[in-house]
Amino acid sequence: MTLKELPIGKTATVRTVGGEGALRQHFLDMGIIPGAEVTMVKYAPMGDPVEVRIHSYELTLRLADAGRIAIDEMRDAVKEKEQPDAKAIPHPGFGEGGKYHNKAEEHPLPEGELLSFALAGNQNCGKTTLFNQLTGARQHVGNFPGVTVDRKDGEIRGQKNTLVTDLPGIYSMSPYSSEEIVTRNFVLNEHPRGIINIVDATNIERNLYLTMQLMELDVPMVLALNMMDEVRENGGSVLVNQMEERLGIPVIPISAAKNEGIEELVAHAVHVAKYQEKPGRKDFCEANDHGGAVHRALHAIMHLIEDHAARADIPVRFAASKLAEGDALILEQLNEQRTVTVQQLCEALHTSESTIRRDLTELDRQGRLTKVHGGATLPDSRFLADEPTMEAKETLAVAEKRSIAAAAAALIAAEDFVFIDAGTTTLELVRALTGVALKATYVTNGVAHARLLAQKGCRVYLPGGLLRPQTEAIVGAPAVSSIQQYNFTKAFMGANGVALEAGFTTPDPEEAAVKAAAVRRARESWFLVDDAKFAKIYPAVITDLHGGAILTNRCPNPKYKQYTFVKEAEA
Repeated sequence: MTLKELPIGKTATVRTVGGEGALRQHFLDMGIIPGAEVTMVKYAPMGDPVEVRIHSYELTLRLADAGRIAIDEMRDAVKEKEQPDAKAIPHPGFGEGGKYHNKAEEHPLPEGELLSFALAGNQNCGKTTLFNQLTGARQHVGNFPGVTVDRKDGEIRGQKNTLVTDLPGIYSMSPYSSEEIVTRNFVLNEHPRGIINIVDATNIERNLYLTMQLMELDVPMVLALNMMDEVRENGGSVLVNQMEERLGIPVIPISAAKNEGIEELVAHAVHVAKYQEKPGRKDFCEANDHGGAVHRALHAIMHLIEDHAARADIPVRFAASKLAEGDALILEQLNEQRTVTVQQLCEALHTSESTIRRDLTELDRQGRLTKVHGGATLPDSRFLADEPTMEAKETLAVAEKRSIAAAAAALIAAEDFVFIDAGTTTLELVRALTGVALKATYVTNGVAHARLLAQKGCRVYLPGGLLRPQTEAIVGAPAVSSIQQYNFTKAFMGANGVALEAGFTTPDPEEAAVKAAAVRRARESWFLVDDAKFAKIYPAVITDLHGGAILTNRCPNPKYKQYTFVKEAEA
Protein backbone atom coordinates (compact mmCIF):
# COMPACT_ATOMS: atom_id res chain seq x y z
CA MET A 1 0.00 0.00 0.00
CA THR A 2 1.25 3.50 -0.79
CA LEU A 3 0.58 6.85 0.80
CA LYS A 4 -1.64 8.01 -2.08
CA GLU A 5 -4.10 5.22 -1.16
CA LEU A 6 -4.40 6.24 2.50
CA PRO A 7 -7.98 7.38 3.30
CA ILE A 8 -8.64 10.75 4.93
CA GLY A 9 -8.46 10.56 8.72
CA LYS A 10 -6.33 7.40 8.72
CA THR A 11 -2.80 7.03 10.07
CA ALA A 12 -0.13 4.64 8.84
CA THR A 13 3.56 3.93 9.34
CA VAL A 14 6.05 4.80 6.60
CA ARG A 15 7.75 1.56 5.62
CA THR A 16 9.94 2.48 2.65
CA VAL A 17 10.70 5.69 0.78
CA GLY A 18 10.92 5.29 -3.00
CA GLY A 19 12.28 7.57 -5.66
CA GLU A 20 15.97 7.90 -6.42
CA GLY A 21 18.69 10.49 -6.19
CA ALA A 22 17.63 14.03 -5.43
CA LEU A 23 13.91 13.23 -5.25
CA ARG A 24 14.35 10.57 -2.57
CA GLN A 25 16.69 12.82 -0.61
CA HIS A 26 14.04 15.54 -0.81
CA PHE A 27 11.49 13.19 0.75
CA LEU A 28 13.89 12.39 3.60
CA ASP A 29 14.69 16.08 4.13
CA MET A 30 10.98 16.78 4.58
CA GLY A 31 10.82 14.21 7.38
CA ILE A 32 9.34 11.32 5.38
CA ILE A 33 11.50 8.59 6.87
CA PRO A 34 10.90 4.89 7.56
CA GLY A 35 9.09 4.37 10.86
CA ALA A 36 7.46 7.81 10.90
CA GLU A 37 3.70 8.04 11.46
CA VAL A 38 1.79 9.84 8.72
CA THR A 39 -1.87 10.89 8.67
CA MET A 40 -3.92 11.78 5.58
CA VAL A 41 -5.50 15.19 6.21
CA LYS A 42 -7.25 16.00 2.92
CA TYR A 43 -7.21 15.77 -0.86
CA ALA A 44 -7.33 18.69 -3.26
CA PRO A 45 -10.72 19.11 -5.04
CA MET A 46 -9.38 17.21 -8.07
CA GLY A 47 -7.59 14.65 -5.90
CA ASP A 48 -4.08 15.99 -6.49
CA PRO A 49 -2.11 17.10 -4.46
CA VAL A 50 -2.74 15.65 -1.00
CA GLU A 51 -2.07 17.08 2.44
CA VAL A 52 -0.59 14.84 5.12
CA ARG A 53 0.51 15.33 8.71
CA ILE A 54 3.90 14.00 9.80
CA HIS A 55 5.98 14.96 12.85
CA SER A 56 3.16 17.32 13.94
CA TYR A 57 3.23 19.45 10.79
CA GLU A 58 1.28 19.49 7.54
CA LEU A 59 2.94 18.68 4.24
CA THR A 60 1.57 18.88 0.69
CA LEU A 61 2.62 16.17 -1.79
CA ARG A 62 1.85 15.49 -5.42
CA LEU A 63 -0.13 12.29 -5.85
CA ALA A 64 2.65 10.75 -7.97
CA ASP A 65 5.17 11.44 -5.18
CA ALA A 66 2.82 10.01 -2.53
CA GLY A 67 2.68 6.85 -4.66
CA ARG A 68 6.42 6.35 -4.13
CA ILE A 69 6.04 6.08 -0.34
CA ALA A 70 5.11 2.61 0.94
CA ILE A 71 3.08 2.39 4.16
CA ASP A 72 1.57 -0.27 6.40
CA GLU A 73 -0.23 -0.65 9.75
CA MET A 74 -3.15 1.56 8.68
CA ARG A 75 -5.29 2.64 11.64
CA ASP A 76 -7.62 5.39 12.84
CA ALA A 77 -5.91 8.67 13.52
CA VAL A 78 -5.42 9.40 17.22
CA LYS A 79 -5.35 12.91 18.62
CA GLU A 80 -1.84 13.80 19.66
CA LYS A 81 -1.20 13.77 23.38
CA GLU A 82 -0.80 17.19 24.91
CA GLN A 83 2.57 17.70 26.51
CA PRO A 84 2.57 18.86 30.12
CA ASP A 85 3.22 22.57 30.46
CA ALA A 86 6.74 23.51 31.35
CA LYS A 87 7.42 26.41 33.62
CA ALA A 88 8.30 29.38 31.47
CA ILE A 89 11.56 31.05 32.46
CA PRO A 90 12.33 34.56 31.24
CA HIS A 91 15.03 34.48 28.61
CA PRO A 92 18.24 36.18 29.71
CA GLY A 93 19.30 39.35 28.04
CA PHE A 94 22.28 39.91 25.82
CA GLY A 95 25.55 38.50 27.04
CA GLU A 96 24.36 37.02 30.31
CA GLY A 97 27.68 37.57 31.97
CA GLY A 98 29.60 35.82 29.26
CA LYS A 99 27.73 32.51 29.50
CA TYR A 100 26.62 32.48 25.88
CA HIS A 101 29.48 34.57 24.54
CA ASN A 102 32.77 32.87 25.28
CA LYS A 103 35.38 35.60 25.69
CA ALA A 104 38.22 33.08 25.47
CA GLU A 105 37.20 32.04 21.96
CA GLU A 106 36.64 35.50 20.54
CA HIS A 107 38.40 36.51 17.31
CA PRO A 108 37.23 40.09 16.77
CA LEU A 109 37.14 41.47 13.24
CA PRO A 110 38.86 44.77 12.44
CA GLU A 111 36.82 47.89 13.16
CA GLY A 112 34.70 48.99 10.24
CA GLU A 113 34.63 45.59 8.50
CA LEU A 114 31.29 44.71 6.92
CA LEU A 115 29.21 42.26 8.97
CA SER A 116 27.36 40.19 6.38
CA PHE A 117 24.55 37.82 7.40
CA ALA A 118 22.71 35.01 5.67
CA LEU A 119 19.05 34.83 6.74
CA ALA A 120 18.17 31.14 6.32
CA GLY A 121 15.24 28.95 7.27
CA ASN A 122 12.53 26.60 6.12
CA GLN A 123 9.76 27.78 3.84
CA ASN A 124 6.83 29.53 5.55
CA CYS A 125 8.67 30.17 8.81
CA GLY A 126 8.30 34.00 8.73
CA LYS A 127 11.65 34.71 7.11
CA THR A 128 10.43 37.56 4.86
CA THR A 129 8.61 39.19 7.78
CA LEU A 130 11.79 39.06 9.86
CA PHE A 131 13.83 40.46 6.97
CA ASN A 132 11.46 43.41 6.74
CA GLN A 133 11.70 44.00 10.49
CA LEU A 134 15.50 43.89 10.39
CA THR A 135 15.97 46.18 7.40
CA GLY A 136 12.84 48.36 7.15
CA ALA A 137 12.98 50.35 3.93
CA ARG A 138 16.73 49.92 3.55
CA GLN A 139 16.43 47.07 1.03
CA HIS A 140 17.41 46.47 -2.55
CA VAL A 141 16.37 43.64 -4.88
CA GLY A 142 18.35 42.00 -7.68
CA ASN A 143 19.05 38.51 -9.00
CA PHE A 144 21.54 35.92 -7.86
CA PRO A 145 24.20 35.35 -10.55
CA GLY A 146 23.15 32.92 -13.27
CA VAL A 147 19.55 32.39 -12.12
CA THR A 148 16.30 34.33 -12.14
CA VAL A 149 15.91 34.07 -8.40
CA ASP A 150 15.32 37.27 -6.43
CA ARG A 151 18.10 38.38 -4.13
CA LYS A 152 17.05 40.75 -1.36
CA ASP A 153 19.73 42.58 0.63
CA GLY A 154 19.44 45.24 3.27
CA GLU A 155 21.27 47.02 6.07
CA ILE A 156 20.10 46.22 9.59
CA ARG A 157 18.35 49.25 11.05
CA GLY A 158 20.54 51.14 13.49
CA GLN A 159 23.62 49.04 12.67
CA LYS A 160 26.27 50.51 10.39
CA ASN A 161 28.42 48.26 8.20
CA THR A 162 25.89 45.43 8.20
CA LEU A 163 24.27 43.57 5.33
CA VAL A 164 21.67 40.81 5.62
CA THR A 165 20.66 38.67 2.63
CA ASP A 166 17.23 37.03 2.60
CA LEU A 167 17.79 33.57 1.10
CA PRO A 168 15.15 31.31 -0.49
CA GLY A 169 13.56 28.89 1.97
CA ILE A 170 15.10 25.40 2.17
CA TYR A 171 14.44 22.20 4.12
CA SER A 172 18.07 21.09 4.19
CA MET A 173 21.52 21.79 2.75
CA SER A 174 20.95 19.05 0.14
CA PRO A 175 19.44 21.24 -2.59
CA TYR A 176 16.54 20.02 -4.75
CA SER A 177 15.32 23.12 -6.56
CA SER A 178 17.25 26.00 -8.17
CA GLU A 179 16.24 28.20 -5.22
CA GLU A 180 17.70 25.72 -2.75
CA ILE A 181 20.91 25.56 -4.76
CA VAL A 182 21.14 29.35 -4.54
CA THR A 183 20.85 29.22 -0.76
CA ARG A 184 23.52 26.58 -0.31
CA ASN A 185 25.94 28.18 -2.76
CA PHE A 186 25.58 31.52 -0.99
CA VAL A 187 26.38 30.10 2.44
CA LEU A 188 29.28 27.97 1.16
CA ASN A 189 30.82 30.35 -1.38
CA GLU A 190 29.97 33.87 -0.20
CA HIS A 191 31.29 33.23 3.33
CA PRO A 192 28.89 35.44 5.34
CA ARG A 193 30.23 36.60 8.68
CA GLY A 194 27.19 35.22 10.45
CA ILE A 195 24.00 33.20 9.97
CA ILE A 196 20.59 34.15 11.33
CA ASN A 197 18.64 30.90 11.33
CA ILE A 198 14.90 31.48 11.73
CA VAL A 199 12.93 28.56 13.15
CA ASP A 200 9.17 28.10 13.42
CA ALA A 201 8.61 27.55 17.16
CA THR A 202 5.38 25.64 16.40
CA ASN A 203 7.37 23.07 14.34
CA ILE A 204 10.73 22.93 16.10
CA GLU A 205 11.55 19.29 15.28
CA ARG A 206 11.12 19.80 11.55
CA ASN A 207 13.08 23.07 11.46
CA LEU A 208 16.02 21.87 13.56
CA TYR A 209 17.06 19.45 10.80
CA LEU A 210 18.32 22.45 8.81
CA THR A 211 19.72 24.07 11.96
CA MET A 212 22.01 21.10 12.62
CA GLN A 213 23.38 21.26 9.08
CA LEU A 214 23.99 25.01 9.30
CA MET A 215 25.90 24.52 12.54
CA GLU A 216 28.21 22.03 10.77
CA LEU A 217 29.36 24.92 8.54
CA ASP A 218 31.20 26.36 11.57
CA VAL A 219 29.96 29.91 10.90
CA PRO A 220 28.93 32.25 13.78
CA MET A 221 25.21 31.73 14.18
CA VAL A 222 22.13 32.74 16.14
CA LEU A 223 18.75 31.00 16.19
CA ALA A 224 15.62 33.18 15.96
CA LEU A 225 12.79 31.17 17.49
CA ASN A 226 9.85 32.74 15.65
CA MET A 227 6.09 32.64 16.27
CA MET A 228 6.50 32.44 20.02
CA ASP A 229 3.28 34.44 20.33
CA GLU A 230 1.40 31.51 18.77
CA VAL A 231 3.09 29.08 21.15
CA ARG A 232 2.01 31.18 24.15
CA GLU A 233 -1.55 31.58 22.84
CA ASN A 234 -1.82 27.81 22.52
CA GLY A 235 -0.71 27.38 26.13
CA GLY A 236 2.75 26.11 25.25
CA SER A 237 6.29 27.11 26.18
CA VAL A 238 9.85 26.47 25.04
CA LEU A 239 12.80 25.91 27.35
CA VAL A 240 14.98 28.42 25.54
CA ASN A 241 17.89 28.40 27.98
CA GLN A 242 18.15 24.61 27.78
CA MET A 243 18.02 24.85 23.99
CA GLU A 244 20.94 27.27 24.03
CA GLU A 245 22.93 24.95 26.26
CA ARG A 246 22.26 21.88 24.09
CA LEU A 247 23.03 23.62 20.79
CA GLY A 248 25.85 25.90 21.89
CA ILE A 249 24.45 28.95 20.07
CA PRO A 250 22.32 31.91 21.20
CA VAL A 251 18.59 31.16 20.89
CA ILE A 252 16.31 34.20 20.92
CA PRO A 253 12.51 33.91 21.17
CA ILE A 254 10.83 36.35 18.80
CA SER A 255 7.60 37.20 17.06
CA ALA A 256 8.57 38.79 13.76
CA ALA A 257 4.98 39.75 12.99
CA LYS A 258 4.66 41.66 16.29
CA ASN A 259 8.25 42.99 16.37
CA GLU A 260 8.96 41.16 19.63
CA GLY A 261 12.55 40.17 20.53
CA ILE A 262 14.07 41.79 17.42
CA GLU A 263 16.42 44.08 19.35
CA GLU A 264 17.83 41.19 21.38
CA LEU A 265 18.21 39.12 18.19
CA VAL A 266 20.16 41.91 16.47
CA ALA A 267 22.39 42.39 19.49
CA HIS A 268 23.31 38.69 19.59
CA ALA A 269 23.77 38.47 15.81
CA VAL A 270 26.06 41.49 15.65
CA HIS A 271 28.06 40.23 18.62
CA VAL A 272 28.73 36.71 17.29
CA ALA A 273 29.62 38.10 13.85
CA LYS A 274 31.90 40.86 15.15
CA TYR A 275 33.75 38.54 17.52
CA GLN A 276 33.50 35.48 15.22
CA GLU A 277 32.07 33.24 17.92
CA LYS A 278 31.37 29.93 16.21
CA PRO A 279 28.87 27.30 17.42
CA GLY A 280 29.99 25.61 20.61
CA ARG A 281 28.90 22.20 19.37
CA LYS A 282 28.83 20.66 15.88
CA ASP A 283 29.10 16.91 16.52
CA PHE A 284 25.74 15.38 17.47
CA CYS A 285 26.45 11.76 16.54
CA GLU A 286 26.93 9.92 19.79
CA ALA A 287 29.45 7.07 19.77
CA ASN A 288 26.87 4.64 21.19
CA ASP A 289 23.79 5.61 19.16
CA HIS A 290 22.63 2.75 16.91
CA GLY A 291 25.73 0.78 17.80
CA GLY A 292 27.96 3.70 16.83
CA ALA A 293 27.51 3.04 13.10
CA VAL A 294 26.77 6.65 12.14
CA HIS A 295 29.57 7.95 14.35
CA ARG A 296 32.15 5.60 12.86
CA ALA A 297 31.04 6.19 9.27
CA LEU A 298 31.12 9.99 9.51
CA HIS A 299 34.42 10.14 11.33
CA ALA A 300 36.02 7.66 8.93
CA ILE A 301 34.96 9.82 5.99
CA MET A 302 36.21 12.95 7.78
CA HIS A 303 39.60 11.33 8.19
CA LEU A 304 39.69 10.44 4.49
CA ILE A 305 38.76 13.85 3.16
CA GLU A 306 40.27 16.25 5.66
CA ASP A 307 42.88 17.58 3.24
CA HIS A 308 40.40 17.72 0.35
CA ALA A 309 37.94 19.70 2.44
CA ALA A 310 40.65 22.15 3.43
CA ARG A 311 41.63 22.74 -0.21
CA ALA A 312 37.99 23.14 -1.24
CA ASP A 313 37.33 25.45 1.74
CA ILE A 314 34.43 23.32 2.96
CA PRO A 315 34.03 22.43 6.66
CA VAL A 316 35.09 18.82 6.95
CA ARG A 317 32.15 17.56 9.01
CA PHE A 318 29.64 19.16 6.67
CA ALA A 319 31.44 17.65 3.67
CA ALA A 320 31.49 14.21 5.30
CA SER A 321 27.77 14.21 6.04
CA LYS A 322 27.00 15.28 2.46
CA LEU A 323 29.24 12.54 1.06
CA ALA A 324 27.39 9.99 3.18
CA GLU A 325 24.19 11.20 1.47
CA GLY A 326 25.79 10.91 -1.98
CA ASP A 327 25.68 14.65 -2.61
CA ALA A 328 26.89 15.21 -6.20
CA LEU A 329 27.86 18.85 -5.71
CA ILE A 330 30.15 18.09 -2.79
CA LEU A 331 31.62 15.11 -4.65
CA GLU A 332 32.48 17.46 -7.50
CA GLN A 333 34.25 19.87 -5.18
CA LEU A 334 36.20 17.08 -3.50
CA ASN A 335 37.40 15.67 -6.78
CA GLU A 336 40.91 14.57 -5.90
CA GLN A 337 41.57 10.96 -5.06
CA ARG A 338 43.30 9.88 -1.85
CA THR A 339 44.04 6.54 -0.25
CA VAL A 340 43.92 5.65 3.42
CA THR A 341 44.94 2.39 5.08
CA VAL A 342 42.94 0.32 7.52
CA GLN A 343 45.70 0.84 10.10
CA GLN A 344 45.45 4.63 9.77
CA LEU A 345 41.71 4.48 10.39
CA CYS A 346 42.16 2.19 13.40
CA GLU A 347 44.63 4.62 14.98
CA ALA A 348 42.54 7.70 14.20
CA LEU A 349 39.24 6.27 15.43
CA HIS A 350 40.53 3.96 18.20
CA THR A 351 38.47 1.17 16.68
CA SER A 352 39.23 -2.47 15.94
CA GLU A 353 40.43 -3.60 12.52
CA SER A 354 37.39 -5.87 12.09
CA THR A 355 35.01 -2.95 12.70
CA ILE A 356 36.86 -0.70 10.23
CA ARG A 357 36.84 -3.41 7.56
CA ARG A 358 33.11 -4.03 8.08
CA ASP A 359 32.34 -0.30 7.79
CA LEU A 360 34.50 0.10 4.69
CA THR A 361 32.72 -2.86 3.08
CA GLU A 362 29.35 -1.19 3.68
CA LEU A 363 30.55 2.20 2.41
CA ASP A 364 31.98 0.51 -0.68
CA ARG A 365 28.63 -1.25 -1.27
CA GLN A 366 26.91 2.14 -1.12
CA GLY A 367 29.39 3.64 -3.56
CA ARG A 368 30.67 6.22 -1.05
CA LEU A 369 34.21 4.79 -1.07
CA THR A 370 36.19 2.34 -3.14
CA LYS A 371 37.60 -0.50 -1.06
CA VAL A 372 41.12 -1.53 -2.07
CA HIS A 373 43.67 -3.93 -0.63
CA GLY A 374 44.61 -2.68 2.83
CA GLY A 375 42.31 0.36 2.86
CA ALA A 376 40.09 2.55 0.71
CA THR A 377 40.10 5.47 -1.73
CA LEU A 378 37.66 8.23 -2.49
CA PRO A 379 35.78 7.43 -5.69
CA ASP A 380 36.58 9.54 -8.72
CA SER A 381 33.49 11.63 -9.29
CA ARG A 382 34.49 13.11 -12.64
CA PHE A 383 36.58 11.11 -15.08
CA LEU A 384 35.02 7.73 -15.89
CA ALA A 385 35.34 5.10 -18.61
CA ASP A 386 33.26 2.07 -17.66
CA GLU A 387 29.73 1.59 -18.87
CA PRO A 388 27.03 -0.66 -17.35
CA THR A 389 24.89 -2.87 -19.56
CA MET A 390 21.45 -1.79 -20.74
CA GLU A 391 19.96 -4.21 -18.22
CA ALA A 392 21.90 -2.63 -15.37
CA LYS A 393 21.13 0.94 -16.46
CA GLU A 394 17.42 0.17 -16.60
CA THR A 395 17.44 -0.11 -12.78
CA LEU A 396 19.08 3.31 -12.22
CA ALA A 397 17.18 6.58 -11.59
CA VAL A 398 13.92 5.04 -12.78
CA ALA A 399 11.61 7.76 -11.48
CA GLU A 400 13.86 10.54 -12.80
CA LYS A 401 14.03 8.94 -16.26
CA ARG A 402 10.25 8.63 -16.41
CA SER A 403 9.68 12.28 -15.55
CA ILE A 404 12.24 13.33 -18.19
CA ALA A 405 10.68 11.01 -20.76
CA ALA A 406 7.18 12.36 -20.15
CA ALA A 407 8.41 15.93 -20.63
CA ALA A 408 10.26 14.95 -23.83
CA ALA A 409 7.23 13.15 -25.30
CA ALA A 410 5.16 16.30 -24.83
CA LEU A 411 7.55 18.15 -27.19
CA ILE A 412 6.78 15.93 -30.21
CA ALA A 413 4.15 16.97 -32.79
CA ALA A 414 2.53 14.91 -35.54
CA GLU A 415 4.53 16.63 -38.30
CA ASP A 416 7.94 16.07 -36.67
CA PHE A 417 10.74 13.95 -38.18
CA VAL A 418 12.51 12.70 -35.06
CA PHE A 419 15.81 11.02 -34.23
CA ILE A 420 15.82 8.96 -31.03
CA ASP A 421 19.20 7.88 -29.73
CA ALA A 422 19.89 4.49 -28.13
CA GLY A 423 19.82 4.49 -24.32
CA THR A 424 17.60 3.78 -21.33
CA THR A 425 16.21 7.30 -20.89
CA THR A 426 15.35 7.54 -24.59
CA LEU A 427 13.74 4.09 -24.34
CA GLU A 428 11.51 5.52 -21.59
CA LEU A 429 10.67 8.31 -24.06
CA VAL A 430 9.45 5.72 -26.59
CA ARG A 431 7.33 4.09 -23.87
CA ALA A 432 5.83 7.51 -23.04
CA LEU A 433 4.73 8.33 -26.61
CA THR A 434 0.97 8.79 -26.95
CA GLY A 435 -1.55 10.79 -28.96
CA VAL A 436 -0.24 13.00 -31.77
CA ALA A 437 3.37 11.94 -31.06
CA LEU A 438 2.55 8.51 -32.53
CA LYS A 439 1.91 10.18 -35.92
CA ALA A 440 5.47 11.53 -36.16
CA THR A 441 8.17 9.74 -38.19
CA TYR A 442 11.16 8.29 -36.36
CA VAL A 443 14.76 7.29 -37.02
CA THR A 444 16.60 5.44 -34.27
CA ASN A 445 19.83 3.49 -33.86
CA GLY A 446 18.42 1.62 -30.87
CA VAL A 447 17.17 -1.87 -31.70
CA ALA A 448 14.81 -2.04 -28.71
CA HIS A 449 13.57 1.45 -29.53
CA ALA A 450 12.77 0.50 -33.14
CA ARG A 451 10.91 -2.63 -32.07
CA LEU A 452 8.75 -0.72 -29.56
CA LEU A 453 8.06 2.12 -32.03
CA ALA A 454 6.88 -0.44 -34.60
CA GLN A 455 4.65 -2.11 -31.99
CA LYS A 456 3.06 1.31 -31.32
CA GLY A 457 2.28 1.64 -35.02
CA CYS A 458 4.84 4.38 -35.71
CA ARG A 459 6.72 4.86 -38.97
CA VAL A 460 10.33 4.06 -38.06
CA TYR A 461 13.69 3.78 -39.90
CA LEU A 462 16.79 1.92 -38.74
CA PRO A 463 20.28 2.84 -40.03
CA GLY A 464 22.68 0.10 -41.11
CA GLY A 465 25.89 -0.65 -39.25
CA LEU A 466 27.44 -2.68 -36.45
CA LEU A 467 25.33 -3.73 -33.45
CA ARG A 468 27.13 -2.84 -30.20
CA PRO A 469 26.01 -5.47 -27.62
CA GLN A 470 26.80 -3.31 -24.58
CA THR A 471 24.16 -0.70 -25.44
CA GLU A 472 22.19 -2.49 -28.21
CA ALA A 473 23.00 0.49 -30.45
CA ILE A 474 23.82 0.44 -34.16
CA VAL A 475 27.17 2.20 -34.69
CA GLY A 476 30.00 2.49 -37.18
CA ALA A 477 30.63 4.33 -40.46
CA PRO A 478 27.49 2.96 -42.22
CA ALA A 479 25.30 4.24 -39.36
CA VAL A 480 26.90 7.69 -39.52
CA SER A 481 26.51 7.78 -43.31
CA SER A 482 22.82 6.77 -43.05
CA ILE A 483 22.02 9.47 -40.51
CA GLN A 484 23.69 12.11 -42.66
CA GLN A 485 20.98 11.53 -45.28
CA TYR A 486 18.25 13.00 -43.03
CA ASN A 487 17.20 16.39 -41.68
CA PHE A 488 15.55 16.05 -38.28
CA THR A 489 13.17 18.55 -36.74
CA LYS A 490 14.07 17.19 -33.28
CA ALA A 491 16.70 14.84 -31.90
CA PHE A 492 16.45 13.27 -28.45
CA MET A 493 19.89 12.19 -27.30
CA GLY A 494 21.38 10.20 -24.47
CA ALA A 495 24.70 10.94 -22.75
CA ASN A 496 26.60 9.27 -19.94
CA GLY A 497 28.03 12.54 -18.67
CA VAL A 498 27.56 16.28 -18.96
CA ALA A 499 30.12 18.75 -17.61
CA LEU A 500 30.76 22.46 -17.98
CA GLU A 501 34.24 22.06 -19.41
CA ALA A 502 33.75 18.84 -21.41
CA GLY A 503 30.21 19.07 -22.75
CA PHE A 504 28.20 15.90 -23.47
CA THR A 505 30.29 12.72 -23.35
CA THR A 506 29.97 8.92 -23.62
CA PRO A 507 32.41 5.98 -23.20
CA ASP A 508 32.53 4.67 -26.79
CA PRO A 509 33.97 6.77 -29.69
CA GLU A 510 31.90 4.97 -32.36
CA GLU A 511 28.70 5.60 -30.48
CA ALA A 512 29.74 9.24 -29.93
CA ALA A 513 30.23 9.65 -33.70
CA VAL A 514 26.66 8.50 -34.40
CA LYS A 515 25.30 10.82 -31.73
CA ALA A 516 27.31 13.76 -33.08
CA ALA A 517 26.05 13.12 -36.62
CA ALA A 518 22.44 13.19 -35.44
CA VAL A 519 22.98 16.43 -33.52
CA ARG A 520 24.50 18.11 -36.59
CA ARG A 521 21.46 17.13 -38.73
CA ALA A 522 18.82 18.25 -36.21
CA ARG A 523 17.07 21.60 -35.98
CA GLU A 524 16.59 21.01 -32.22
CA SER A 525 18.68 18.66 -30.07
CA TRP A 526 17.62 17.65 -26.57
CA PHE A 527 19.94 15.74 -24.26
CA LEU A 528 17.93 13.66 -21.78
CA VAL A 529 20.11 13.36 -18.67
CA ASP A 530 19.16 12.80 -15.04
CA ASP A 531 20.84 14.80 -12.29
CA ALA A 532 23.33 12.02 -11.43
CA LYS A 533 25.06 12.50 -14.82
CA PHE A 534 26.13 16.11 -14.18
CA ALA A 535 29.84 16.76 -13.52
CA LYS A 536 30.70 13.37 -15.07
CA ILE A 537 33.21 13.15 -17.94
CA TYR A 538 33.71 10.19 -20.31
CA PRO A 539 36.41 9.78 -22.98
CA ALA A 540 34.35 10.37 -26.16
CA VAL A 541 32.92 13.85 -26.80
CA ILE A 542 29.52 14.15 -28.51
CA THR A 543 29.31 17.95 -28.59
CA ASP A 544 29.93 20.91 -26.31
CA LEU A 545 27.16 22.41 -24.18
CA HIS A 546 26.15 24.81 -26.94
CA GLY A 547 25.34 21.83 -29.18
CA GLY A 548 22.07 20.93 -27.50
CA ALA A 549 19.52 21.79 -24.83
CA ILE A 550 19.33 19.82 -21.58
CA LEU A 551 16.14 18.12 -20.40
CA THR A 552 16.63 16.85 -16.87
CA ASN A 553 14.71 16.13 -13.70
CA ARG A 554 16.86 18.66 -11.82
CA CYS A 555 19.87 20.76 -12.75
CA PRO A 556 22.26 20.66 -9.75
CA ASN A 557 24.32 23.67 -10.83
CA PRO A 558 22.84 26.92 -12.21
CA LYS A 559 26.05 27.59 -14.21
CA TYR A 560 24.83 25.14 -16.88
CA LYS A 561 22.06 27.60 -17.70
CA GLN A 562 24.69 30.13 -18.74
CA TYR A 563 25.84 27.82 -21.59
CA THR A 564 22.65 26.25 -22.90
CA PHE A 565 18.90 26.05 -22.37
CA VAL A 566 17.95 23.80 -19.45
CA LYS A 567 14.44 22.44 -18.93
CA GLU A 568 13.72 20.78 -15.57
CA ALA A 569 10.97 18.18 -15.73
CA GLU A 570 10.23 18.30 -12.00
CA ALA A 571 10.44 22.11 -11.60
